[in-house]
Amino acid sequence: MTFSTPFDAPSPKFLKYPFTFVVAFLLQLIIRVRRLEEESIHREKMMRAAMEDLGRQLVAKQDKTSQTVVEAVGSLKSRMYR
Repeated sequence: MTFSTPFDAPSPKFLKYPFTFVVAFLLQLIIRVRRLEEESIHREKMMRAAMEDLGRQLVAKQDKTSQTVVEAVGSLKSRMYR
């Protein structure tokens, strides 16, 4: 079937029923927004876990540094009282 002009061709169904086009667009938009929300929740959880791990590492380093300082001070005290 050939058409002499583009206007003779049958229009796509979504143009015949604009409501379905709008509904499809809104559904696609809702799906994208939900996906973005899920991704942001996942990123937030990952960041929270990373921050907690970083906090534990910093506490461990602080404890190690404090222990080193206490040992150095103890060593100096014992040398002073000899």
